[in-house]
Amino acid sequence: MSFEAYVTVFIFVATIMALLRFQNRPGVVFGVTLLLLVASGLVTQQQLLSSIANPGLITLVLLIICSFALEKTRLLRIIASKVILKSYKGTFIRLFSLTAISSALLNNTAVVATLLSPIRNNPHHFASRLLLPLSYAAILGGTLTLIGTSTNLIINSLYMDTVGQSLSFFSFTAIGCLLVVGCGGVLAFSVRFLPENTTVSDCSKGYFY
Repeated sequence: MSFEAYVTVFIFVATIMALLRFQNRPGVVFGVTLLLLVASGLVTQQQLLSSIANPGLITLVLLIICSFALEKTRLLRIIASKVILKSYKGTFIRLFSLTAISSALLNNTAVVATLLSPIRNNPHHFASRLLLPLSYAAILGGTLTLIGTSTNLIINSLYMDTVGQSLSFFSFTAIGCLLVVGCGGVLAFSVRFLPENTTVSDCSKGYFY
């Protein structure tokens, strides 16, 4: 490897170690990493400025802002309150469908954060049997649209630089639907093996009901 390659590997390893050491300050770690890359000449100022003005990055930031704004409203909370049913099968279908569709249009973190409270406080099912399906549904739902996940936006930016045109909003939908249906079926079969872990709130239910 060349000298530049060794420097790149060193900075990469140092960044990973710094993220593990300073888990509460990722912005500072990435900022120092960026300064090191520019100072070493591995990244030019032109490349840095073009990355800041990248359409995919701007779209991602705007999407996160819109997701946080929507999270502050009562819309998702009202919908989330209707997800939990007495039947586990019905709850699973509703939860998986709602999460996948919402994650296709909103930031995954906002969707999961909104649904966490109804899941943890529901009186019918163990939260341990719903949290994993929630996580997988959010990941799979992000593959349905162009803005569903930051990875799709990055791929679109690279595609624009190479081809000169953008992917459509539904370019990923066909493959995403296959993933959602296929992996959703596997998950529906596998949930029977999920443990029924008792949480602190579950332990206290006997004192109130």
